[in-house]
Amino acid sequence: MSRTREREGTAGDRTKTTFDADDARDLLFSLSPVPLWVWDVETRCFVGVNDAALRLYGYTRQELEGAPIETIVAPDARESMRSKPGPAFGTLDWSGEGRHVTKDGRVLHVELGARSVEMGGRRLVFAVAHDVTERREQRERAFLAQKDDAVASLAARVVHDFNNLLAGILTTAEYIAEELGDDHALNVEARDIATAAQRAAEFTRQLLALAKGKMPSDAPGALRVVLVVEDDDNVRRVIARVLARRGYEVVVARHGEDALAEMQKRPRVHLLLTDVSMPGMDGPTLAKHVRAKHPEVPILFMCGDSDDAHAELERLGGALLRKPFAAENLCAAVLDACADQ
Repeated sequence: MSRTREREGTAGDRTKTTFDADDARDLLFSLSPVPLWVWDVETRCFVGVNDAALRLYGYTRQELEGAPIETIVAPDARESMRSKPGPAFGTLDWSGEGRHVTKDGRVLHVELGARSVEMGGRRLVFAVAHDVTERREQRERAFLAQKDDAVASLAARVVHDFNNLLAGILTTAEYIAEELGDDHALNVEARDIATAAQRAAEFTRQLLALAKGKMPSDAPGALRVVLVVEDDDNVRRVIARVLARRGYEVVVARHGEDALAEMQKRPRVHLLLTDVSMPGMDGPTLAKHVRAKHPEVPILFMCGDSDDAHAELERLGGALLRKPFAAENLCAAVLDACADQ
C-alpha cells in the first residue's frame, strides 16, 4: 500500500500531503502479476522478490530472499551460471529464453529480461520472467502431431508399393510350387519363399498400424510367437511349417525342459502348443510351470488319449486339439487360442 509523507507547512501548523515515487515503485513491484526479482551482482543473491515470483517458483519470501540466484536455474544450466564472473553482469542488458526449476522440481520454460543498474552504491540486476511452458508444450505437441501424420502418410505409401511387390512374389512362388508338385526337390524352397512373403506382408501391416498409432500394445511390430513342443521330429517339423505359412513366428522344443528354456529367452510367447505325452517333462507338467510364471499365456494341448485325460487337461486351463488333425484344424485351433488372450 502506498504511503504518504506529512511535511510541516510554512504557514503555522498547516500540513500538505506529497506523493512518494519510491513507495509507488515498491507497490508496483509487489503487486505486479508478472514475476520480478532483484539480485546483487557482488553476492549473486536475491535481495527482493515479488509475490508473483514466489507463487511461480513455490518458495516463501524467507526462503528465496538471500538465496543464490542459481536456486531457480535448471540443474543442467547452473554450472554455466556459476562460471560467469560477477563483473560480467555489471553492464547486463539482456533478453532471451531460459530453463528454470520450481521448489518441487518442475522445470519451467521462461522468457527473461534483465538489466543491471547502480543503486545505493550497489550494482543490482532487475529481472522479469514470463512462464511460457504451456505455450511451448502446445507448440511441441502440434509439431509432433504433424510429424506423426507425415510418417503415417509415408508409411501408407511404402506399404502399398511393398505389398504390390509381395503379391507378385507370393503368387509366383505358389504357382511354381503347384507346378513342381509335392515330390519335386525344389517344392520346399518354393513354399518357403511363399511363407516368407506372407510373413513380410503381415509385418508391413503391423508397421502401418504402428505408424498410425493403432498397434496393439502386446505386439509392437512382431509376429505372434507360438512355442511348439513336440518330441516327434516329423510332427514337429510339419506343425512348424504349417504355422509359419500362416504368418506365425514359430519356436520349437522337443520336450518340456527345452520349452521352459526357450520361454526364458523371449520377452513374450503368445501361445504354448504342446503335446501331452513326451519323455522327461510331459505336457501337463510343463503347463503347470508355465501357468505359475506366465498365467497370461494360453495353452493348446495336442492329445490322442482317453476322455479321462481330456478332462484332466481341461482342468489345467488349456484347450484341446485331438490327434490326428488336418492343417486347417490346426490353424483354426491356434487362431482361437490366440484370440482368447
